This record gives sequence, C-alpha cells and structure tokens, in this order.
Amino acid sequence: MSVLDRRKSIASKLRDFEREGSLTLVSDQLEDMGEIVDIVGMVLDAGKLASVAVDPAGLGVRPEALAEIGVTQDNGLLIGASQGYMLMNAIKTTERRLVNGTLKHDGSAMMSWCVGNLKIEPTATAIRATKANAGDAKIDPVMAMFDAVTVMSKNPEAKGAPEYQMIFI
Repeated sequence: MSVLDRRKSIASKLRDFEREGSLTLVSDQLEDMGEIVDIVGMVLDAGKLASVAVDPAGLGVRPEALAEIGVTQDNGLLIGASQGYMLMNAIKTTERRLVNGTLKHDGSAMMSWCVGNLKIEPTATAIRATKANAGDAKIDPVMAMFDAVTVMSKNPEAKGAPEYQMIFI
C-alpha cells in the first residue's frame, strides 16, 4: 500500500509536491533505501558529504545499506541525531539562523507546508517539536533539517565547493 493510499486526505498535496520536484514517490516501498543510498553515494563521490544524520531509533536497514558505500558510524559519516527534547539545541540554532539569514530552507511549497504543521512545545525542562495538527500532517522534512543542523553544529571540515545542500531522507 502506498502513501497515497494510506494518506488519502493529503494525496493531492503530495502529488503537487512531486510535480514541484521537492518530493519523490517510489513505486516499490522496499526500493526507497536503494534510492536513498544512490543519492548519498552521489554526494559522497562528489566529495561533499559531511555525514548522514538519522534518528537512531528509526535506523532500520540504513546502517547496512549505507555501509555498502562506505558510510558508517566508525568513520563518522553516519551519526545518530537524537530526537525529542534532545533536539532543543538544533531547534534553537535553526530559529536563530533563519532569523539572521545564515540558514534558509529551500523555499519549496512542501517545506513551507511542513513548517506550518510544526509546533514547538515547552516541556518541564526543554522544548520539543511536534505536529501542530493531528491526523495526516507531516513534518519529516523539518525534522530532517534539524538533523542537518545537528551535523553542521559539529562544524565539519568543508569539502569541495563551499556551498552545501541538505538532503532530507
């Protein structure tokens, strides 16, 4: 069953994002990892990969698939970006850098929609990012942006051309 079947209420919006070029829908749910590894491999081969940041709780088959192209935790190219309240530094850094102009999202309708679905909630001792709406609202690209900010906060050594592109997986 595809995401378009599971998320009928947002299927037309997802198709719009696909037409915009900001979303790729794969026909075989088990093929997505291969496509992800191909993209990471292209960035790695171009000499521009700082690292791949992933939610440690949702790694699944990623470590094995990425290891096939030399992206591992041992060499620092695969890192876990903690989620929940532990994203507080990335959330605050993102907010400040967006305001001062040193970070910009891609301006796509998809990213704008996902940012609109995001809610920052205070907890007793921190803040966390959640979906503002129940149901089918999505925030995955924003969470990936926070993961990328986590990587960039570690100040990785620049490789290749000075421009960076965050790839959301």
